[in-house]
Amino acid sequence: MAEAAIRLDTACAWRGATLLVTNCTGECGPNDALSGFYVREVRHLRTLRFEINGERPWMCERSRPRPDELAFVFVHPELARFGGGGSGASGDEVTYDARGLPHRSIDVRLVYGITLDRLEATVLLTNRSRSAVAFDAGWVFAADYADLLEANEDRRQQEAPVTAHVDRSTVRMRYLHDRLPFETVVAASGAGRSTAAEDRWTFALEMQPRETTALHLLVEARDPDRPLDEAERRARLDHHDRWKASLTQIAVPGNPEVERLLRRAQG
Repeated sequence: MAEAAIRLDTACAWRGATLLVTNCTGECGPNDALSGFYVREVRHLRTLRFEINGERPWMCERSRPRPDELAFVFVHPELARFGGGGSGASGDEVTYDARGLPHRSIDVRLVYGITLDRLEATVLLTNRSRSAVAFDAGWVFAADYADLLEANEDRRQQEAPVTAHVDRSTVRMRYLHDRLPFETVVAASGAGRSTAAEDRWTFALEMQPRETTALHLLVEARDPDRPLDEAERRARLDHHDRWKASLTQIAVPGNPEVERLLRRAQG
């Protein structure tokens, strides 16, 4: 079913007071004032970008399967020049990028999911080439803790330093404001050797032809004044599921589009 869009250059997913806003290529960054990961109108991630060998993959498709999900399909590396020349024989030779990856060899399917105070990302990488490939893949991220109005206006009214600390299992970013002690915790998992830094999480991958591997990213927003532990999160989600199941179900024989519209409106 088609969706109406107010901002044509953005994509949004939300659940309750948790919101992800990306640009049309699935990124959050300084060139898009409103983009970011928000919880209760606080931007816990200002930057969020998936990269392969430090480069942005070429986006082929985007969709929103559910109100709390965004899905993107990419390819890497994209062809920089095409053959053929109008002769009808484009050739079947394999070309490579500057790092030795066959063009269009890596198929990337990325899904961002939103839940209470959390952003969960899963990316499936498939080697579509006829040879083994080796590359680095992962996410770049940063926090600024602007509120939603500041982000929309692209003008800060409160600001303080942001620190980042790396340990073996997480990257913790903290806002050093005396009245707004927000924290963002980032963790990642997947195949290959992983390396965490203050602003990125990278995996060194080696893949055989037709092999698929998955990488996962989990971002949790924390507010010391409004803590949410795992038991309370589960209780809130269960309550929402029971409420949704209790809603009146409307059947429209012969018009499934209307039924899908009504289900989407339930959230």
